[in-house]
Amino acid sequence: MSENHEDLTFGSLGPADSEVVIDREFAVAKELVFRAFTDPDMVAAWFGPEGWPVPRETVEIDLREGGAYRLTMVAEDGSGQSPVDAVIEVLDEPHRIHSTEAPQPITGLTERSHLKLEFEDGPSGGTLLRLRQGMFPAAVIAPATEGWHSSFTKLDALLAQTW
Repeated sequence: MSENHEDLTFGSLGPADSEVVIDREFAVAKELVFRAFTDPDMVAAWFGPEGWPVPRETVEIDLREGGAYRLTMVAEDGSGQSPVDAVIEVLDEPHRIHSTEAPQPITGLTERSHLKLEFEDGPSGGTLLRLRQGMFPAAVIAPATEGWHSSFTKLDALLAQTW
């Protein structure tokens, strides 16, 4: 989703045997970071890397185990869309969300992927978010990680506001 990776397709990149691993600290309480992942208005305000906003009308979150977690990132330049169609498998507010995402035909992947979010008390008094996502071909890890970091920059700005 960046200039360096925008033409990346997964189908010819080898086996899906790698995962995105990000540990990221936020300067606010874990209840607020958890809410940023579960409140549809907040999700629409930050989710998606720079240049790929999420229209509020595409966000659907049924916050329960077995519930749907859906949204669509839309390229600002009109070049494409990237839908997320997930099922919440584990929900332990405000500590963890584990979900599985349907494969996207455009990627060439045929298996569901997982997203595991763990919200812990951070060493500096904020929240330590532990994110694990996969399984993907190794070549996908760098652009996916880059996309998350871009999204988290937007999340930092949102969390700095009063909600």
